[in-house]
Amino acid sequence: MKKQIKLSKLTEKAEDLQREVIFAEEGRSCEYPGCREEAYCLDHVFSRQNKELFFDRANLMRVCRGHHHNKTHQFNGVLLKAYDYLKEKYGKKKFDQMWNIDKNRAGWDGWNRNYVEEKIQELKTRLELANGGYTK
Repeated sequence: MKKQIKLSKLTEKAEDLQREVIFAEEGRSCEYPGCREEAYCLDHVFSRQNKELFFDRANLMRVCRGHHHNKTHQFNGVLLKAYDYLKEKYGKKKFDQMWNIDKNRAGWDGWNRNYVEEKIQELKTRLELANGGYTK
């Protein structure tokens, strides 16, 4: 009998795929206004512990090392700049929705193996489309 992959490993796989997809679809420039650096990761604006927002594109920013470091360590008001960027890009209504979900964070019943496996399939399809129908 084949051993089942842990949900945490599936989540890592999905997160890696999501980064690949977003970089393929949107490029690798840092999303912080005025930044000209290359993004090296996707950063969850609201906590990655909030599974309801984990895969929400509006909660992810392509960021360079400097902005990621500053946000992680809460330097230079970078988190507030991220909030402002989200409001501008997705609108105040979407931002407020995410803020309320994060503020009232609790366990989310929708987070399970099936959900993550469905996200992986969805992301594989998007990556194939972003690569002109070719997969690695």
